[in-house]
Amino acid sequence: MPPSLRRPLVLVVGLLLVVAAVVVGVRLATGDDDEGRPVLLVYGYQGTTEQMEPLADALRAAGRNVTIVDLPDDNTGDLWDSAWTLGQAAEQAMADADADSVDVVAHSAGGIVTRLWVSTAGAEVAHRVVTLGSPHHGSDGAAVFAECLEACQQLTPGSDLLDELAQQDETPGAASWVSIWSASDGAVEPPESSELDGAVNLRLQDVCPGAEINHSQLLSDPLPLALAVAEVDADEPVEYGSGDCEQFSGS
Repeated sequence: MPPSLRRPLVLVVGLLLVVAAVVVGVRLATGDDDEGRPVLLVYGYQGTTEQMEPLADALRAAGRNVTIVDLPDDNTGDLWDSAWTLGQAAEQAMADADADSVDVVAHSAGGIVTRLWVSTAGAEVAHRVVTLGSPHHGSDGAAVFAECLEACQQLTPGSDLLDELAQQDETPGAASWVSIWSASDGAVEPPESSELDGAVNLRLQDVCPGAEINHSQLLSDPLPLALAVAEVDADEPVEYGSGDCEQFSGS
């Protein structure tokens, strides 16, 4: 994963204002009120909890109860181990909030971790899953990372894990699924690997034509963050398009 995503305070404040405005509009339109449902954030391969803070801040500004899941070995080991950890975090979050379901927003390999969990123990408790630049159908990690550890190998096209997932429902459980991805991702190749059968698939360039947002910027740019928050809060996943660019980009 890329280095720290800390941004200057003025940019962070601006981002939160954009996200807050978007969420107010969504709630006025839908009447949805999900503040009691915890949101779990799942980072990607070689990720850190710090990388997820801009997204966590945006969701908290929208009134949501957020937990950043701390995965074993920075999510570089067996992705099934990470899926187990996600399940433990979900149980704890639901107990703390006296809730019976959770929403999940996952970046990169975190989306695969989430699919593994939802396909098993999380099938009945995951309510909304939003993935950001997740290589659902694999990506050549050896071309991106200097050392391709176990999780990276599991995400290589043709791996046993991906072959197993390919034989299952790509959007398992009772959850509704959204995949947000960028044509200029640069780490997931091809970027269309992020699309999921049965999900609302949002290519950022279909919302804001000409957007240049890479893999790490999916966790810092106002456009994907505002879209992620809006999708988590909506009654049902929404297929946003080019007419919504100004609303989500703040430009």
